[in-house]
Amino acid sequence: MSTPPADFDGAWKSALEHYFPPFVAFFFPKTAAIIDWQQPFTFCDKELEQLNPDLTKGKQRVDKLVRVRLTNGEESYIFVHIEIQAQIDSHFAERMLCIVTIHASSTASVCR
Repeated sequence: MSTPPADFDGAWKSALEHYFPPFVAFFFPKTAAIIDWQQPFTFCDKELEQLNPDLTKGKQRVDKLVRVRLTNGEESYIFVHIEIQAQIDSHFAERMLCIVTIHASSTASVCR
């Protein structure tokens, strides 16, 4: 009997939510510099799921849409997609293009 693969999705989502400001600062320091971290930020999980339920489900994939306030007072969104890749996937680039295209075209009206 084989052991089912571990699902680390929940751990990644929890870590990202708990360490969101340091995550942004480490990976995207220029972006972190224009976010007003004194203002609350909001994870828009339900809104993200409504955009395309298939993209937010599945093992070893973490998508987060976060509403932030910038230092100039404007509201903005950060879309984070983390995918744990253990082997070569010949469709990886195409899948990333689809994910970014779908979310970019849909985020204007969510999380309000």
